[in-house]
Amino acid sequence: MRTAVLKIQGVPPSPNLLSGRRWQVVRGGPHSVREQWAALALAAALEARRLGNWDGRMFQRCAVIVVAHWPDRRRRDLDNLAAGMKWSFDRLSGLLWPDDNPSHIAALTVLAGEPDRVSPHVTVIVVEVPDALVRPTGDAVVSGEGVGRQAGGRAVVRGGTIRPGTRDRGPSKRAGV
Repeated sequence: MRTAVLKIQGVPPSPNLLSGRRWQVVRGGPHSVREQWAALALAAALEARRLGNWDGRMFQRCAVIVVAHWPDRRRRDLDNLAAGMKWSFDRLSGLLWPDDNPSHIAALTVLAGEPDRVSPHVTVIVVEVPDALVRPTGDAVVSGEGVGRQAGGRAVVRGGTIRPGTRDRGPSKRAGV
């Protein structure tokens, strides 16, 4: 099974810290946060290739594990890390995987690693997932005893089972059907 291990220097800023900032600082211009994290991700991918931590081939379907090594032991929200990695993932699209949608990235896991006071960083581990394990749609239907319907066609589960690979389209949206 193929893998790639990237070490991105630094830890992305929390979206909470970026809220209220000027648009140019966050999204525009050559020195924006977006451009900085895209450049750091590209540098990490090239370094991983140079060190032999990645064979240079694109992953068609993969699982991605993000491990943050912050400079201290303060409590942080992992969902903010996932949001902060968006710019890096956008830059890695077309390089490590064709696109950052669920048909190519089957799973995304975000973990808090041990603090690294000297060199805080984010480790991105990409693992190839065989096609037999994950279908690109990931659709499932809930069925079994105790399944009822609420307004709007939503299923209510009371002890049912999940059948993968089927779709529940709910009531038709066409008038009179």
